[in-house]
Amino acid sequence: MTRNRLDRILIKILLPLIWIGLVALAVCAQPFPKRLKLPKSISHEVPADLSAQLSRRVKETYRHAMQVQSRYPVTFLWTAPSRRYRYQHLLETNPMLLGRSVQSGQMLVDFLPTDVYPHASFLKPEHLPDYFLAKHNLEIQKWLPKLAESEEEFARRIDDFYAAKQTFTHPAEEDMAWLAGQLTPEHRYLLLGEEHDLPQARQEVANLITQLGKSGREVIVFTEFLYNGQIWSEQKTTNHLKQYLPVWQAAEKAGVEVIGLEPKFMENIFGTRLMFARRYKRIAELSTDIWTSVEGLRIRNACWLETLQRYRALYPQALFVIYAGAGHVEYRMPYSLGDALGGPQTVVALFNSQDLDWAFGDLPDRIFKFNDPELSHLVGFDIAFELSPNIK
Repeated sequence: MTRNRLDRILIKILLPLIWIGLVALAVCAQPFPKRLKLPKSISHEVPADLSAQLSRRVKETYRHAMQVQSRYPVTFLWTAPSRRYRYQHLLETNPMLLGRSVQSGQMLVDFLPTDVYPHASFLKPEHLPDYFLAKHNLEIQKWLPKLAESEEEFARRIDDFYAAKQTFTHPAEEDMAWLAGQLTPEHRYLLLGEEHDLPQARQEVANLITQLGKSGREVIVFTEFLYNGQIWSEQKTTNHLKQYLPVWQAAEKAGVEVIGLEPKFMENIFGTRLMFARRYKRIAELSTDIWTSVEGLRIRNACWLETLQRYRALYPQALFVIYAGAGHVEYRMPYSLGDALGGPQTVVALFNSQDLDWAFGDLPDRIFKFNDPELSHLVGFDIAFELSPNIK
């Protein structure tokens, strides 16, 4: 064997080894790639193996989601502290991890209706928990980088917010008349996002509906707080929904129709709370874990949009007032109605307790509105009202 031939053989052997060594060094220097690739989609061509596939997918997507979480630690910098913990929970990896309880798997089966994925008819009830968890973990991988980017931009542009903030001098009792006056015939959607458990927000929404009833325009209220197809009446409304009596009564007096948005399967879930409470101790936390996760919100908001589109075909010129929790309507939140319906035809207004000053300094303002639509989208609203949580 000649020396030249031996050299060529050594080169063929050593070059791949050198290349492998360089790749290994790069991997050690960076624990995971800058752009994580999503795992391959779930195959359901072999139904007999589906349960095993889904179980593997939960573990695989959980691992990837945890990597993304470590790379993109979102703190919801733009969000008022009273809601921040809710949004942190939104992106919790693997809601209701199966390891928390030996009964957790069965709890998820009980809480996930069989028709929650109508496009996936191949799924059986026992498949739903893993399918849901895997999809949720994939959503985390998708949304965390986007939210982290928004948070960085918010912090970078805080001075722009100060410069663009408008000042208002009218008295607080005229706020809803002022808001109604901001709407033009071109506006088709008014999205009202409340901080839950804030009674004054309900009263303000009732005042707003009264004002809109005087406008002469056709107005329809759609709400998270009624089930799809449910018609409100004092006799049939649960104790929880009776908290919204001022809203229902104002709409009835103004001749404004109120239509529920929450899908019917949510009624079945919450209607069986007592049965589940006997079986499981973590009933309230469980329902929250599922339906305020990213995947849960995606499912619910998609159902809401179907209802809105159906009614829009019937009432093309009406003003649709959508009243829900703030997380459903804020711009740039996962699957937000604000983003789905956004544009010049849409106004997003939020009702918060007095805690917006954390971001914008100790300002005496109770109304936050910015001249720049780009900033409004970044902070999540066009208008925000600070309300005292002590006022009933």
